[in-house]
Amino acid sequence: MALKRLTQRAGLWAGVLLVGTAAHAQGLIGDLQLFAPPRLDAFGGGREANQGFFFCYDQLYWWIQAPEAATIGAPGERFVITRVINYPIDPDDLPPPGIYYTTEGYTTRSTGDTSDLNWKTSWGERFEFGWMGQHDGILVSLSNLQHQSQYLTFNQVEVFFDDPEGLLVGLVGYGNRVVGNPLDPDTWTLIQEPVTSPLPVTFTNLQVSYRADFWSVELEYLRRSHMFRRGGYLEFLAGVRYLELDDQIRFQGTGGIFDGSVWGLSAENHVIGPQLGVRYFKLAGRWMLNAEGRFTAGFNSQNLHLESNLTVPTPGTVGFPTAWPGSKVTQAEYQNEWAPIVELRVELRYLITKAINLRVGWTGMWMDGIARSPYMIDYTLPLMGMDTSNNQEDAFVHGLTFGVDINR
Repeated sequence: MALKRLTQRAGLWAGVLLVGTAAHAQGLIGDLQLFAPPRLDAFGGGREANQGFFFCYDQLYWWIQAPEAATIGAPGERFVITRVINYPIDPDDLPPPGIYYTTEGYTTRSTGDTSDLNWKTSWGERFEFGWMGQHDGILVSLSNLQHQSQYLTFNQVEVFFDDPEGLLVGLVGYGNRVVGNPLDPDTWTLIQEPVTSPLPVTFTNLQVSYRADFWSVELEYLRRSHMFRRGGYLEFLAGVRYLELDDQIRFQGTGGIFDGSVWGLSAENHVIGPQLGVRYFKLAGRWMLNAEGRFTAGFNSQNLHLESNLTVPTPGTVGFPTAWPGSKVTQAEYQNEWAPIVELRVELRYLITKAINLRVGWTGMWMDGIARSPYMIDYTLPLMGMDTSNNQEDAFVHGLTFGVDINR
């Protein structure tokens, strides 16, 4: 079942539960009168916390930190020959045997990177519901963001491939050479010899697409303190959290010796672990200040998938590899990493009725040990692969929250 459908159904059932409990408002549900006037006793001091079933809905406007900038290509450089220049020779008056041409070239290296991928915003939703008694309760929380997409375009970009087997060596052109017995001009002959060189990989156009997805589920036991002397409560949380931060990057190039080639990598981070937290809130009149902190000792099971299809249109012709036709590969890797998560929330709530609050706040979440796709591609021929040593980036997700809660 898709997470979006799950969160929608969770919100629907929580709403049905609250409507039903509001109609009966007895026993475990507490004094849940949704539209009763607010109780503003103890204005300026502490107001008693609500008990019974509760439901919270937040609209999220969050940023996901961009992955570390990665070079599009392998590190390193190589001198390549791009042109053969022949000296003029009179066929009827040949010079002594020797080479009568020169070459021109340059040092090729990767010229593109993913530094233009930036912090991207998207909308999302967070549902929280549960039950709270005088001191003990339970909480279920579900959060998800719409996927975030970014696109980059490069023109005349070079991508350097590590080529230990010399697969990119190809015919550059033909140069003049005179052969024969240096002491007998009658044996001198002009030939055109092939000139080969490692070839540059230059795309006329390179399209890059990047996508990130985020969602989280929590189940918590709650333990609430007595009200402090000057108002306010502490609420301790203990439970378990499951979180996913997934991303994928895809490249598609046109022009050059790899015309029509595509490659890409996807990284799925499945983080699960025990969670502890604390919440402080104080009610005064119509206002409530809420501050929360949570820590998850996460275990990250990473699923990494790479696909590449490097195509050489006309191998063996001038300007293309001599014999290599390209390669196609699908590869999967699975890694495990320690992935701690720290979350902070700050909110201000305003009481509309006895049980309904409007709320606005900020949430920030830092996590480590996360695999991000751009930095993990290994540009080594003949088969591109993954560099799994780069699977431990940190990531920060944060943004604004706007919502409503009932009896929380």
